Amino acid sequence: MNLKAIKIGKAHEPYTSLVKTYPKRLKPFCPMELVYLKDNPALVKYLEKAKGAFILLCDERGSRPDSVLFSKYLLEKLSFHQQVLIVVGDAYGFSEEIREKAHGLICLSNFVLANDIAWLVLNEQLYRAFMIKNGHAYHHGDS
Repeated sequence: MNLKAIKIGKAHEPYTSLVKTYPKRLKPFCPMELVYLKDNPALVKYLEKAKGAFILLCDERGSRPDSVLFSKYLLEKLSFHQQVLIVVGDAYGFSEEIREKAHGLICLSNFVLANDIAWLVLNEQLYRAFMIKNGHAYHHGDS
């Protein structure tokens, strides 16, 4: 089980410091790596090397699951794929070439989010997904 959260574009404070805490918190449940790439061409090259990985893009055109459905979806993908890559795009989103390489699209909010905020939301939801799976008190909603 290998989970990578990928961000396109520069990372800014205070978001970077907040996001860095999530891989450490997730360590007992699932190894997770944060990957920062400069731009969409760098992402295309990265995805070409990630043979067999399940690729999920955070995109406003994607499905809008709640936290519990996202948890089930993520855990299912992690159980069937050696590697799951979840990508937050830059301010301009993803090219059609990148969307064609993806296996799924997910929308993090009905609002359009700045990519640093989307990056933070994604990482929090990844952590929440494992807390839901493990019945942890962190998640107070229905599970």
